[in-house]
Amino acid sequence: MAWVALIGAGLAAASQVQQGRNDKAWAKYQAEQTQADANAEAGAAQVHASNIISMADRQRKAARAAMAASGVDVNGIGTPTIVDSQIAGDAEHDAFLTLLGGEDARKRGQQQAIGLNIKGNNAQKAGYLGAATTMLSAAGSMYSGGKVGWQGGR
Repeated sequence: MAWVALIGAGLAAASQVQQGRNDKAWAKYQAEQTQADANAEAGAAQVHASNIISMADRQRKAARAAMAASGVDVNGIGTPTIVDSQIAGDAEHDAFLTLLGGEDARKRGQQQAIGLNIKGNNAQKAGYLGAATTMLSAAGSMYSGGKVGWQGGR
């Protein structure tokens, strides 16, 4: 009946190896998805930063037109130049912070993906070690003939 125990141990070992492989594949999928999400967030930040600059350009033009309509000389120095510079500076600052936020999200996603890949590799190693332990335990039981103790006595 030792062969039945050996078959059982072989099936258990194969199951442990397969579970490790499955865990690694799932972690790889999660890592890839995390990286894709992080890249998408960084891309969205670039689009948002571009929109901030575009909105500021429209705001600058509207402010300039409003000042010109009220009789202010918009080609000289003074208030029109200060307003224009303030709008442009605020927009560039906001766009820059948006880009930094997107880059930060991308880097955090990369680090999380690295961690998930490590987790998957460790799960696969654990599966192999579990399988080896199961087989060694079965072999030890077969060798000792089911006896317990260092001299085979109970």
